[in-house]
Amino acid sequence: MNSTAVSGVNIEKTFDSDFSLFVSQFNASYGKVYGFYGPNGSGKTTFLKILGLIMAPDSGEIFINGYSASVNNLKIKRKMSFVFQEPKLLKRKVKDNLIYPLKLRNETVHLENIKRILKKLSFDPHIFLHKKPVELSGGEKKRLSLAQKLIFNPDIILLDEPTANVDSKSLSIITGFLTELKKQNKCIIVSSHDYEWLTATADKIYYLNNGRLYTQKYENDLGRGFEYFASGLYHKCFAKTDVIVSSPEKPVDEGCYINPEDILIALDEPINISARNVIKMKVNDIEIQEKKVKVGLVKDDLRLVSYISKKALLELDLSKNKEVYVVFKASSAKWYK
Repeated sequence: MNSTAVSGVNIEKTFDSDFSLFVSQFNASYGKVYGFYGPNGSGKTTFLKILGLIMAPDSGEIFINGYSASVNNLKIKRKMSFVFQEPKLLKRKVKDNLIYPLKLRNETVHLENIKRILKKLSFDPHIFLHKKPVELSGGEKKRLSLAQKLIFNPDIILLDEPTANVDSKSLSIITGFLTELKKQNKCIIVSSHDYEWLTATADKIYYLNNGRLYTQKYENDLGRGFEYFASGLYHKCFAKTDVIVSSPEKPVDEGCYINPEDILIALDEPINISARNVIKMKVNDIEIQEKKVKVGLVKDDLRLVSYISKKALLELDLSKNKEVYVVFKASSAKWYK
């Protein structure tokens, strides 16, 4: 059974009067990966820093291994490592960047251990140690930043947007290494905008919005409470908008979600199609990611997300508040207990 690594109880943090974070309860265990996602300004980084004992909450308590902890508890903090979104690197050689943190703690430098970690992150130590950060790609800097933290062999690792602005090679390497750390019974807590990556990597996903934490495994979660509509079909009303989904069996207290990739966007209302759901919505948000574009859509109480290609974004000429038609089949529905 996995023991609890990090807990937060009644965590509250307020910045002026514009933003307030409040999380009543959070628990993370060893041997697991936990993910936070949500829009910009939702509180992901703030909450991650509080859990990592980098930022103090206004009220509430953080527990590490069952013991109350604070930003001043250096002994407990040394069991943890925080990887920032923007790598904090010296302008000197990679070797200096890896040795300097050890010297700050007055710890012995074991060059062979440093080389071992670099190899796990797919670096050739003989070449890489002599490079300078200015010679590295964004993905290589992220991997170097991760190596800086892992030389301390932390039990708890927190990462803020580890996949942002990285190439596909570095993304694959970072993902594989996090999987290996999980097998070593480390506790890993990650914040990311990349929902698709989180679903493939994390054991449990939380959604942060307006400073509130929600357990939400699925994007486009339509919730429970669908009612019988016709043979094999069920519907639920979101204000004035009706959504129709299908299920081989009557859903009994089951929830429903739609994969973002199954939601199509059209400029004109489609005709003569089999899809049950054709909904006129407004573009609420556009987020251009490395390989795709995340489009937020809204109508009344219904909020959906679709992933499209960058080419499709140009062809559709999407912009915030533009009206579009959102199309998805009833059979696209996925059900969960």
